[in-house]
Amino acid sequence: MPPVQSLLEALAHAEKGAVESIPISYHSSKPMSNLPPSADILIRAARAEDVPVLQRLEQESETAAHWGAAEYQKLFQPGAAVRRVWIISAAGEFGSEQSPESVVGFLVARPVGPEWEIENIVISPRARRRGLGSALLRHFLAEAAGQGAAAVHLEVRESNAPARRLYVSCGAVENGRRKAYYRRPEEDAITYVIRLLQSG
Repeated sequence: MPPVQSLLEALAHAEKGAVESIPISYHSSKPMSNLPPSADILIRAARAEDVPVLQRLEQESETAAHWGAAEYQKLFQPGAAVRRVWIISAAGEFGSEQSPESVVGFLVARPVGPEWEIENIVISPRARRRGLGSALLRHFLAEAAGQGAAAVHLEVRESNAPARRLYVSCGAVENGRRKAYYRRPEEDAITYVIRLLQSG
C-alpha cells in the first residue's frame, strides 16, 4: 500500500493518466506532521456500520454540511444515487485500530459523468493541523483521477480560511460565489474547481 507521503507523486501520475486504480486504503509507514511515530494512518471506504461515527464527526464540526440520520443511511442503500465515502483514522493517537474513536475524518463525493463534486469533508477539531485533511483530500483526488475524472468541484464558507488554504494547496482554483448559500449563520459560499485531466 502507498504511504501517505507518496500521495503527491500518485496524484501527479494520475493527472498524466498513468494510474489505472489507486487502493482505497493504505497504511502509512512514516509519521505525519504533528503525529507521534506510533500513529497508524488508515484511509478506507466507509461502510453502513460507520454511520454513527460519521454523524459524530459531523456534529463536532461547525463548518461541516449538516445532514440528518436518514441522509447518512441513504449513502449505503442499494439503488440510491451513487456516492463514495472515505474515512481516515489515526490509531495509536486517538484510539486502538478497531475503535470508533480512532476515526477522525471523512469525505463524501458524488460522480456526475466525468466530473465529481465533494459534498462533505470533515476532520475532527481534535485532529486538525496534523496533515490528515490534506492526506484524505489527496487520496480522494488520486482515486477520482484514477477513475478518469476530469475535474472536482466543491464549495466552502467564505470565512473558512483553513479549508480554503487546504483546497488551494491541492490545486483548487476559485471560480465563483454563491450568495447566502449557507445558513446558521448565513454566509456566501466560495466555489472551487480542481482540474485533474487535460481535455483533448
